[in-house]
Amino acid sequence: MNVYSRLQATAKRLIEKYGQTGTGTRLVNAGTSYDPTQTPATFSCQLVVLDYEDSRVDGALIKRSDKMIYVSTAGLTSGLEQSDKIAVGTDEYSIVSLKPLNPAGTIVYWEVQGRR
Repeated sequence: MNVYSRLQATAKRLIEKYGQTGTGTRLVNAGTSYDPTQTPATFSCQLVVLDYEDSRVDGALIKRSDKMIYVSTAGLTSGLEQSDKIAVGTDEYSIVSLKPLNPAGTIVYWEVQGRR
């Protein structure tokens, strides 16, 4: 087990312990390529929702109502995509920005800027 695998395991454990379960939704294409039908596919994820520090809120790129969401890789069959939505309880967030903490090709967790 390399050092990044240990970091990934630690991130999974901490997000599971202090976070909550959320639901991701992704539109997937079904049917023929010339007449596809988009249907929503949902997946469960472990995440932590945090407010941004006041010093990072500029009103343009980061709005006061935006949330910083850390999503664990545990249980994800594929990575997150910019077009995905994340629901936590009754709140649904669009993904404004998305970046994996990805040292040496091992995704430790996903950092999402979510906006309602």
